[in-house]
Amino acid sequence: MARPISYNKYITFYLSKVAFEHLHYKLNLVNPEFEFDMDVFYGILNDLSSIKYFNSYTQHNAFIPMSSVWLKNTYGNHYNLYIQYLVQQSIISNSPYNANQCSYYSLVTNKPIIDMLDKEFNGTPYCFEIYDSELIQKIEFQCDARVRNVVKSLEVVSVKISTKNSVGKKIKNKHNKALDVIKHSEEQIKKMNKHFKETVGINYDEAIEYTLNKYAMDVAAAFDDEEKLQSAYLKAAYRIRTTIEIKEEKFRFKRNSTNKRLDTNLTNLSKDLRPFLIGYDNMSNLDLCNSQPVLFNKMLNEELPNANESLALEIQNYKQNTLGGNWYEALMDMYNVDRDKAKEIWMKIAYSKNRSYQKEKKIFAQQYPKIYDLIKTIKRKNHSQFAIQLQITESKIFIDEIAKELVSRNIIPYTLHDGLLVPKEKEQETYDVMAKILKAHLGKVPVISINNDKFYPSN
Repeated sequence: MARPISYNKYITFYLSKVAFEHLHYKLNLVNPEFEFDMDVFYGILNDLSSIKYFNSYTQHNAFIPMSSVWLKNTYGNHYNLYIQYLVQQSIISNSPYNANQCSYYSLVTNKPIIDMLDKEFNGTPYCFEIYDSELIQKIEFQCDARVRNVVKSLEVVSVKISTKNSVGKKIKNKHNKALDVIKHSEEQIKKMNKHFKETVGINYDEAIEYTLNKYAMDVAAAFDDEEKLQSAYLKAAYRIRTTIEIKEEKFRFKRNSTNKRLDTNLTNLSKDLRPFLIGYDNMSNLDLCNSQPVLFNKMLNEELPNANESLALEIQNYKQNTLGGNWYEALMDMYNVDRDKAKEIWMKIAYSKNRSYQKEKKIFAQQYPKIYDLIKTIKRKNHSQFAIQLQITESKIFIDEIAKELVSRNIIPYTLHDGLLVPKEKEQETYDVMAKILKAHLGKVPVISINNDKFYPSN
C-alpha cells in the first residue's frame, strides 16, 4: 500500500489540462537544450492559469503581464530559458502589447491544439503513468454528453510540488509570511480569518454543472465571434478555479498591501456562484450601491472647506445623485445610453489614463469641470491612483470600522469588499451598523442593497 502523502509538504497547482498535456507532448518530442526543473514549467503554467490574475486576463484579452524581475525572483536566473521553450513550442504565446515594462503571455488552449492532442493520444493517453501518480491527478467534470467537446478546454489537472524544492519553498515562504501578517493583525481580522476557514464551503457538483452549461450556452450564442468566445472561456475558467479552490480548502485570506482590501476566495468568486455556497440560503448580502462613485464623496468632502462656489455646487449635485442611488441613471441621461454602457463610461472616466477616451471625458467635463479636474490631478502621475485611493477608503470603512464593530457584537461577516454576507437573523443589526458608519463618513446614509433589494434612507 502506498504511503499517505503529507499534504502540508506540498503546494497544489491547478493547471489547464490542455496546457499540461501540450507541455508533456512537446517534451517527449523536443527535449530542452538545458537541464530543467519540471516544477518551473508547472509554476509558469500555473501563473498563466491562475484566478488571481483574472483582472489582467480581462484587461489584456487573456495576456498576463509577467515582469522579468518577478520571474527571476520566483524561478531563478534561467527563467528565460523556460519561457523561450514554452513560446517556441507554442505552449504559451507572447502578446503584441508593448507595455514598456514587462512582457505579456497567454496559454495556448485553442481548438486546433485540443484536436491534435485528441488525435495523437485518443484512447492511449501519453501521460497515463503521470496521471496514475499520487501527485498529479485529472479533475473530472460530470457534464451532459452534448457539451462534452465544448468544455474540454476547461478541464484541469492538479499538480502537487514539494515544498523542499526551490519553487515550492519560495511559495511556502510567501504563504507563511501572509499567515504571519494575519497573526499580528487587528482582532477582527483574526476572528474573521478563523471563521472563514472553519465555515466556507461550496456545493461543488452543482456549481461545476452550472458553469459548464453556462459556458456551452455562451459558446453557442457567440457563433464565430472570437472576442465573445474568448470572454466566455475566461469567465468559465475563472469560475471553475475558484470553485475547485474552495472545495479543496485552498483558502485565500490576505490583506492587500496596496489597497488594504481583504482578498479571499469569496471576493474572487463570481457573483452568480454565490448561491452555491453552503448555507447561502440562510445568509443576507448587504452591499453599498454605486460603491466607488459613492465613496468618492469622502474625498470630495475633504475639498469642501477650500472649495470655491462652482466646485461646491458641483459637489452638491454629485452628492445628490450618488448618495441618492441615481448615479448611473444620471450618466444614462448625460450620454443617452443604457445602464451597462453608463457603468462602462464611468470606468473609462475614473480609471483610464488621462489621455484615453477623450470623447467620453469631454462630455463629463462639461457637466462636472471642477470634479473632473480633481480626478485628472489624482491620476496625473499614475492613472491607477484614483482607483487605489477609493479602494483604500472602502477598506478602511468596511474592514477597519464596520467589520470591527460587527465582530465586537459577535457578528462575524464574510467581507465582499463593498459588501457583507451575514446570518439572516443579523440582517437588521448589520444594516444599522453600516448606515451609522457610512453616514459618519459621507454626511448621509447612502442606498444599501439587501439581497438585491435597494433600501432608500429617509434622511
